Amino acid sequence: MPPPKNTVPNPPAPGQPELPVQAQCEEPIINGPYDEPQFWWDYEKGTGRALKMTGRRAASYFWTTQKVMTGQQSLEGMESDFGSEKLELVNRLREDVARWRESDYENATQTTKKLLRHWRSEDRKRRFFFCQIEAVETIIYLRELLAAGRARRGKAGVTRGDNAALLHPGADALSGRRAGDLVRHFPDRRWAKDGKR
Repeated sequence: MPPPKNTVPNPPAPGQPELPVQAQCEEPIINGPYDEPQFWWDYEKGTGRALKMTGRRAASYFWTTQKVMTGQQSLEGMESDFGSEKLELVNRLREDVARWRESDYENATQTTKKLLRHWRSEDRKRRFFFCQIEAVETIIYLRELLAAGRARRGKAGVTRGDNAALLHPGADALSGRRAGDLVRHFPDRRWAKDGKR
């Protein structure tokens, strides 16, 4: 039997600050895979104590001005060592798609509604996870409603201008493709043919 892996992190390099503490929680998984997340863990800075929060965690990303476990010093002009930024457009889009879902996919085509209901069905032999359904709903919402200019009741958080910016953000440095190609080239009729696999 192999020896257990070391779970204690290495100490920081000389001159590096201590990393934030993240305490273990007894129940790390607090949401089911088939439903929209209802809770999330927030960790106190310094103590690392886990606090169970109600609702869905806002989409965000974390950044740092220092490389961990290296000799790099802080970057000039940066006030703090780490932080986070909320992804406002993503959060507004999530809210729009959730309202659209609650309205039973208002202004979607009948084919789209049937397929989304089928994919969400609890009777399916192999159910889709919530994140998979939400990804498809988001693409359909952007393509079939927002890009087509179909009105939905209530004020939308994402405008047609936001959608245009998503479709034409510039070339992706790694692939040379435009980042919006996935949304623009999502096959309109393919799910009607292959959707009930």
